[in-house]
Amino acid sequence: MSSNNRVNDNSKLTERQKLENEIRELSKKAPVFEIKSKEDFEKFFDEEFDDDILKDLSDQGYTGKN
Repeated sequence: MSSNNRVNDNSKLTERQKLENEIRELSKKAPVFEIKSKEDFEKFFDEEFDDDILKDLSDQGYTGKN
C-alpha cells in the first residue's frame, strides 16, 4: 500500500520502476558499517567484502541487467 492507502499495481510500472523497486528492497538488506578508523575504511573497501556483497546479490537473483 502506498501512503495514500491505495494498493500499488506493479503491472502498471515500467521496467525501470520495477528495477528501482527491486534495488530499493535489496538495499534494505545491505549491512551498514560505521567507519571510525583507517582500518575500518580499508576493511570496508576490501575486495573480499565486495565479492561477498556481489555474491549475495547474485544469490538473490540480481543480475544487473534489464
